[in-house]
Amino acid sequence: MPMHTRIRSCYTSGGEDEFASAIGQLVAAAKAAVPVAAYAGITGSTHHAEVRSYGATDSVIDGLVRSQTARHRPWPLVSGGSRTITIADTAADGRWPEFTSAARRSGIGSILAVGLSEEDPALGTLSLYATDAGAFTDGDETITAVFAGRAAALLRSHADGGDCDGNDGDGDGDTGSRDGAPLVVEVCGDIDSANAAAFALQLSWLPARDTIVHLAGLQFCSARGLELLLEHSRRLAENGASLWLADCPRALWRVIGRLRLDEALPVLGTSPRAAPPVTDSAGQWAARRGAPGQAAAHMRRSRR
Repeated sequence: MPMHTRIRSCYTSGGEDEFASAIGQLVAAAKAAVPVAAYAGITGSTHHAEVRSYGATDSVIDGLVRSQTARHRPWPLVSGGSRTITIADTAADGRWPEFTSAARRSGIGSILAVGLSEEDPALGTLSLYATDAGAFTDGDETITAVFAGRAAALLRSHADGGDCDGNDGDGDGDTGSRDGAPLVVEVCGDIDSANAAAFALQLSWLPARDTIVHLAGLQFCSARGLELLLEHSRRLAENGASLWLADCPRALWRVIGRLRLDEALPVLGTSPRAAPPVTDSAGQWAARRGAPGQAAAHMRRSRR
């Protein structure tokens, strides 16, 4: 089962420069997470068949955009019935001959395009480009989809000029963490070697504030996944905040206890899966948390 993280927070648009920086960093991170990718960018078509481009990592993508615009052709890599479009070999794919020919002349052998939103194909796609044919795998698609969901949240927020409910497109968002309430993060599926890098990146995006990580949908957590949770707990503690787990699977709960990690990864509830649902966990968090900064300070002292 693919891992995804629902982040119950808000992104506030801070103008064109901040938006361009955020999109650029996200696209660059997506490219880095899929080593076979030589280039990456977010692209789509407007209602007037003009191609828009965000965060391109190389002028090669800008060249493709210009060629489509010059021919008054819409951007072909826009998901319709399927969220993902793959061109395994630009020399053999006949769906968009002008486009694939231009891509081939630019040294591109294969393309992986993942729609930013299943509900709104017009948002465009996060596309990765490789120099070799047949370069991308199903695992690459899973990783790219994580970044595509975050990109959708950024684009929607920028278009609205304000806040949005950030999530990865696989579930309903929530209102953001405000007024001192903890940030609530839901982790679902597997955290294994195939998606640990994407999970680490998502954790790095979270603000340094008290955080409740709900694990009701977690199916498997590797040693690396546990390590990433510990690293995020330390990062929060350094900023006077703390991390709490809720709906913890029995196996993971036992590992945390056996390794004596209870202080770094405290679990809400008296036993595995005994935590309240997402909407009620903040109340139990407040009762366990005590005075602001108390739990984080305790964790810092325990590590000395």
